[in-house]
Amino acid sequence: MSSNSYNPKIQSGTPECNPPAFYDKHERLDYGWKPPLPPQSYPSNLTPTHEWGSHKDGNYVAAYIPSNSSNIVVIYLHGFALGSPWFYQDHLYHLSQEKGYNAIFVDYQQDAFEGYTYPPASDSGKLIEDIEGLWDAAKDLVEGALDSLHITALQTVQNAINNALYALQQLELTPNGSKGDPEIYIFGHSVGGFLSLSWVYGLTQATIDGTGNPSVSLSQPPSSPNPSNGLTLTQDQQTLLMPKAIVAASPMTHTASLPDWIAKFLPQGDQPFLENSLDIATTGGVLGDADTPIAMLLGADDTLAPISSWQDTKSKDNGTEKINWDWIASTKKRMYISQRYAKSGDRYEPITTQSDCLEIPMGGNQLWAYHNQSVTNTIANACEGLQIEVIGGPGKMDAMRFNYIWSGLDQVIEGTDVTQLTFNMGEWTCAKKPEETVPVAPVTSWVSN
Repeated sequence: MSSNSYNPKIQSGTPECNPPAFYDKHERLDYGWKPPLPPQSYPSNLTPTHEWGSHKDGNYVAAYIPSNSSNIVVIYLHGFALGSPWFYQDHLYHLSQEKGYNAIFVDYQQDAFEGYTYPPASDSGKLIEDIEGLWDAAKDLVEGALDSLHITALQTVQNAINNALYALQQLELTPNGSKGDPEIYIFGHSVGGFLSLSWVYGLTQATIDGTGNPSVSLSQPPSSPNPSNGLTLTQDQQTLLMPKAIVAASPMTHTASLPDWIAKFLPQGDQPFLENSLDIATTGGVLGDADTPIAMLLGADDTLAPISSWQDTKSKDNGTEKINWDWIASTKKRMYISQRYAKSGDRYEPITTQSDCLEIPMGGNQLWAYHNQSVTNTIANACEGLQIEVIGGPGKMDAMRFNYIWSGLDQVIEGTDVTQLTFNMGEWTCAKKPEETVPVAPVTSWVSN
């Protein structure tokens, strides 16, 4: 069939593509529909070219600098409790080795990781196979990040800025440096997505040092919590760190919007990060001053940062009420939304009737438009459905990553207007009959009135 048409047999079923009820889950790929394959195989352990600081001190930075890098810098801000670059290493490889960009991964939290290594909660690299193990691992990861709640949300943003600035100085990616004037792009996921949208606000809240003295020592990275008394920059540093564009994947609307399952682990006592939180009504206005281009990449199935939190939920600032999307003051902005299924006319429909936990093992053939579309590695190999309930979905390589998240950031860096991004999501292929294909549901776009 044509890749641009819909085969009605998909819904009614064929023996080759809709497996019988008795089929074993290990035979799924012999019967099921296969999503688009990654463009290549990616290394199992991508080592940073440079590392500074430590996770426990909240000043860890990992840089991935290709041998023939350009002056383009992607500052990469992770999701809550995902402070190891291991969670995103396929994307970091793509940016640095395939695209030739300078990728700088900034851990803005204090946590229990050790460098770029596999998360310690995963039992020395072994995938977790059961629900109890998944819960314990998730609990360990979150508890390792709770120390980050001891500084305010603004200090967290400015801590990330300070850590990134230190790395730029060390790499001589500064004006008149050895690689020329850098072009800064900010990419963030989840809480990191909100911090990416608040990056410019953090810069504008800095004290400008007119003496010309650098705000960060070149001998060692800043310690955490930092800055305890606010961020100090020179005018040149503030200008350097103003992003050319921001791509926010599954961003929260404010820093206090932690899921209930995380909140149950919170200790008693002061939590400045939550008590002195930031929201988009506070930070979004400054994005209009420089008219910073904004691309927001959401998923239709996201339960941790649902589309409604941006499109419907309203917040106030100085008595003015708007939906959260409208607080982003830039005129150059667009929201994009991935969809889970194949396209049939005006409907999005599943192309398999088998969807229960035991019959879709992780790495199986489902495409989820969920919260962790940016994550390429996971802490567990347990039930995918449970992970969607608990952590927003596992990390794995599929079309939601390389045809949506990666492509969106690539297009922005390559100069495509953020309001004109296009996504070729690829095709499902019948395992038994490869000539039968179905388009993956297209990405939709939205902008308020």
